[in-house]
Amino acid sequence: MKAKELSLIVALIQVMWADNEIAEGEREMLGGVLAKLGCDPEEIFAVGELIKNPVNAQDFMANLPDMEDRREIIQAMAVMAMADGNFADAEMQVIHKAAAHLSIPASEVDELIEKGCQLVKKQN
Repeated sequence: MKAKELSLIVALIQVMWADNEIAEGEREMLGGVLAKLGCDPEEIFAVGELIKNPVNAQDFMANLPDMEDRREIIQAMAVMAMADGNFADAEMQVIHKAAAHLSIPASEVDELIEKGCQLVKKQN
């Protein structure tokens, strides 16, 4: 798994745990992401371990030099936050904290979140 993919997965897990519970919609979305990435059974098992024992997403995301990759992860985090139909305040805080860590200007964060939310609305 590439650094960008691992950073994405760790960031999504962080959002999943933000409200102290993982909803079925969040599990399904993560499964879809893993399938789209073409993860093999060993990688899927490793993701399961990351869900059980979350790590600091900022440590992984710090390895993303490309600003567009950073923006895509923030937008994906917003999509994950909407996966259960409820965008919790705790999820919003996690996303803003991650964006600040990735040096994404606050003015862009709300736009990225809105784009992510629009993607979810179009799918439903």
